[in-house]
Amino acid sequence: MGAIAFPLLAQAQTSGITLFPNVSVTQTWTDNYALASVKPAIDNVTRFSADVSLRVPTGPVQGHLEYALSSLVYAHHSHLNELQNALNSSFNATLLEGRAALGVNASIARSAISAFGVQPTVSGLTQENSVELRTLALTPQFQGPIGNTLRYTAKLGYVLSDANGSSVGDSTKSSIALQLAPSTSASFSWTLNGSHERSDYKAGRTTTSDRLYAALTFGLAEFDLEVNANGGIERTDLGLPEHHRYQTRGFSMAWTPSPRTGLTAIMDHRPAGKTYTLALQHRTPLTVWTLSDSRSLWVDSSPVAAGSRGTAYDAFYALFASAIPDPVERSTFVVNYLRQQGISAAVSPGFLSSSASVTHVQALSAAWRGQRSTAMLSVTRSISRRVDSASDAVDDLSAAGQVQLIGASLDLSHRLTPLSSMSLVLSGSQGRGTLVSQFNRQRQAGLQYSLRPTAASSLVVGLRRAHYENSVTPFGENTIFATIGLRF
Repeated sequence: MGAIAFPLLAQAQTSGITLFPNVSVTQTWTDNYALASVKPAIDNVTRFSADVSLRVPTGPVQGHLEYALSSLVYAHHSHLNELQNALNSSFNATLLEGRAALGVNASIARSAISAFGVQPTVSGLTQENSVELRTLALTPQFQGPIGNTLRYTAKLGYVLSDANGSSVGDSTKSSIALQLAPSTSASFSWTLNGSHERSDYKAGRTTTSDRLYAALTFGLAEFDLEVNANGGIERTDLGLPEHHRYQTRGFSMAWTPSPRTGLTAIMDHRPAGKTYTLALQHRTPLTVWTLSDSRSLWVDSSPVAAGSRGTAYDAFYALFASAIPDPVERSTFVVNYLRQQGISAAVSPGFLSSSASVTHVQALSAAWRGQRSTAMLSVTRSISRRVDSASDAVDDLSAAGQVQLIGASLDLSHRLTPLSSMSLVLSGSQGRGTLVSQFNRQRQAGLQYSLRPTAASSLVVGLRRAHYENSVTPFGENTIFATIGLRF
């Protein structure tokens, strides 16, 4: 893993709760502070940040929390000064051993309001098309025996999404799911499932869905294969002013021929149409490859999962599975590894919606680590359309018949010395609707140098060049930045 990884691995394997406070100051010079196509102006922006990282690897409550509070101060345009929050947390608590548990996920991240405007960048500077999307998900779960042969599982769910400063994207989703299954596992098994879901959009309407279905599961251990088939009924008002009842059916397959290779296929026929997921992952000692194609129903305001850490984290988390089997230790190691190597959490293109949508997503990612270098490639393409035709909410999907998003990034990092590294990031994104005016494209290149003068301090200097195109006039931005950080 290289000399720089060994101290990180030792830190990751330290047991007990860990808490790391950090402070940093970033000075950014930009020649187009407002990302404007007319009369671009220069400004210097100072970002003061205080953040904390918490890890709880063992005990009745396990999880992680990363929170940062930043103050942006503009030298010449003080009306843009603002406070920004960033949060990524996920905790699981055991309430009654084997009987009750609670999952809590929360996130605060910058999100684009429209796919046809400037997308958020890694600089995090104030933009008209960018807001803080705050998401909270609570998932209590209860389980226990029924007699000597059956077992029940009850799951409750509550997801709150709030876009600060915009009603588009504000939504709440509540759900309850019940499952009845045999108490003993076998190669052939069955489950009886029932669920109720309610989705309420602040700028849209409320829809509900009730579903009852049975599932049969058959496992072939000698072929490392598990097959599932289900069928039932669903009653919903999604897409219609009144409730209607539909028949549902589905099929899934999971094949894991080795610990390093996995293939998943899921297909369902639901009231919103056919949905499916095809996902393939394969890893070698130095690489990990992921390919997926899915068509899914989104009833949340934005396909940004609470607690999600991004493609780079997911790829390197899988890549270090053999070296660090414990998931909590591996999570801590990967976070530190990405920070040390200068690999950024690239911002994916997106937009906020106020109604249910069907989204077709194709994604490819590949990660490689060498003795002193790492590389990360990510490509995504999505096509979204509104599925709730009864909704009168105003958003991108009401203005366009469909929204297509394409995003790609390449992150290269090389360790110069045990305490320094260089990284190059190339990224691009495009949003397009059905009209000529519904168009946005941006490309960005960044180069940065990272140094750790001491074990508790860091220095990062770099430059970025961005180019933006829309239906009016193309424009660009040049940025030079420097960050000094101190870890306690």
